[in-house]
Formats: sequence, C-alpha cells, structure tokens
Amino acid sequence: MRGIHRILAAVLVLVGLLMGTRACGQGGATGAISGVVVDTSGGSVADAEVQIIDTRTELLARKVSTNADGLFVVPLLPPGTYIVVVNKSGFAEAKASGIEVRVTETTKVTITLKPGAVSEKVEISAQVTTVET
Repeated sequence: MRGIHRILAAVLVLVGLLMGTRACGQGGATGAISGVVVDTSGGSVADAEVQIIDTRTELLARKVSTNADGLFVVPLLPPGTYIVVVNKSGFAEAKASGIEVRVTETTKVTITLKPGAVSEKVEISAQVTTVET
C-alpha cells in the first residue's frame, strides 16, 4: 500500500510541476499598451473610450475607458502591431497607428484629443399645465 501512495504522490507532484511550467511559459508571451488621453491644453480626459485594433486581423482586440486621470492600461495583448482609437463626446476621434507590442513589454502612448463637433442632439419640450383655482 505504501508503494502505491508514493507512486501516486510522485505522479501528482510531477503533474503539478509540468502544469506550473506551462502556465509560466504562457504568461510571458504577451505585452501591454498603456497611455494617457489629454486635450489640446494638456488636461486629462476622463471616461474616453479606447479601442485597440489588431492590424493583422483588423478586428477589435480590446476596449477600455480612461480613468479620472485620463490613464488606461490594456494588458495581455499578443505581440504585434496595433491601432489605438480614442473617442469622447465633444472631441474629434483620434488614432495612433503602428503601436508595437513586444513580449513582456508595455508600450506607452499619449493621445491628444482635439475639440470636435458635438454629435449628440438634445431636445427639450415643455408643456404648460393649466391649474384651475
């Protein structure tokens, strides 16, 4: 019985080591894009939509929003070339092309948004209510 337990324990340890090695190897095969979105005066732009487009597939790889300081981070991207597209109401769309992501590196980018036409239309209608006294 002891022999079976030892063999079983050794097999479990071996499987654990092999899976741990595989997970570590996969974890290093990605990079990241981080950046800041600012307006033309250098002020941070909060809640801007940041889209990361993979140039190989021309598909959306990830979509995030900037925080209160205009910062964003997009981790775990496969190595390659990306386009960063930023949109915010009241600003013109901005793009940064040719953003290279390398294994285990974080590529930093600064995007400046220029004022643009407001694309939203707000209609307010009021009705007068007659009150009899």
